Amino acid sequence: QGGDLESVHGARHAVRVGVDVEIHSTSEKISSSRRFHHSLSFMIFMMSRMSTYGEDEKKKDKKAGNDEKGSFVPGFMYPMETFIVNLSGDNAKRYLRVTMQMELSDEKVKQEMEQRMPMVRDMILTILPTKTAAELLETEGKSTMRDMILNRVNGVLTTGTVKNLYFTEFVIQ
Repeated sequence: QGGDLESVHGARHAVRVGVDVEIHSTSEKISSSRRFHHSLSFMIFMMSRMSTYGEDEKKKDKKAGNDEKGSFVPGFMYPMETFIVNLSGDNAKRYLRVTMQMELSDEKVKQEMEQRMPMVRDMILTILPTKTAAELLETEGKSTMRDMILNRVNGVLTTGTVKNLYFTEFVIQ
């Protein structure tokens, strides 16, 4: 009987081990299945984002002035006459000579710019002499001045906007 109990106990143990193994295998299958579903869901999500990403980038490119191939296509360029102004600080011994071109949102803005040119030049002439040579020698200083000019000019335009301002000559002496 003792042997029988042991064998029965051994059998129970074997069954129990078999059940444990089977349960373990089932939980591995469930866990593996969950991982597969999570991976599949993630892949589907990423693929959907990739398809809309291309469309979003095309919209941004068109706003930035890029064509469908990604090449830059400038807007309507409007050249400005050269400005020569005394700079602030250093007892006004230094001056700035700057020439710029404005990129307009469309051709209609060109006519408005021509009509408002005395006002636009005046706005620019009130901004330029407020800067020091030290400010304008820094990239950030030029960028700040560019933003100030764009904001002031765009504040008076009604038919469109100046999209960007390009310095084509910038000399401080």
